[in-house]
Amino acid sequence: MTMRKSLVTLLLSLPTLFASALAYAGPIYTVNRTIGAGSVVGTIETDGTLGPLQGANVLDWNLSLDDGIFSFNLQGGFNSQVFVNSTGFTASPTNLLFDFTGPPGQQVVVFQQTGATSENFWCLTGIAGSLCGISSAEVVAVAFQAFTLQSGTVPVADIGLAPVPEPATLLFFGTTAAGLSLARWRQRRGKP
Repeated sequence: MTMRKSLVTLLLSLPTLFASALAYAGPIYTVNRTIGAGSVVGTIETDGTLGPLQGANVLDWNLSLDDGIFSFNLQGGFNSQVFVNSTGFTASPTNLLFDFTGPPGQQVVVFQQTGATSENFWCLTGIAGSLCGISSAEVVAVAFQAFTLQSGTVPVADIGLAPVPEPATLLFFGTTAAGLSLARWRQRRGKP
């Protein structure tokens, strides 16, 4: 293969590589819940597992809690933790779901503030759950509590938008294109 054919092949493959880098969608779900007088808004990132989830499958979250009076921001790995003790917390390609009428047992998912008080939290509990203080409920608490009784399997988050490529990825593609242009220019001038 000549240098020209190699260069053309490489240049034609760059848009495909660049598009695949842009199209990468991590499993980031968007939360937008109204709970009584309060709300939970933000994102939850998982490891891509579909079906039942455990705490280790939840990689990161950024949730703004509002109980109707006060607000608090929970950030994964910074000021909060997640507790999952449920077979009813599942992921599909488009939603995170919680079964409020799931099988008997402790059906609980809690995103909560770390520390001694843990007074700021978002809790999902099934019929046999007790951690939220009420069964078959979704509770958000900052200084007070707002809760809504739920039934059935409810989507608690939807799939979000694909993340923007990292600057390093864009720098790599830009440097590659500049290098290929320089090589082509030097070849035309007859320099090695």
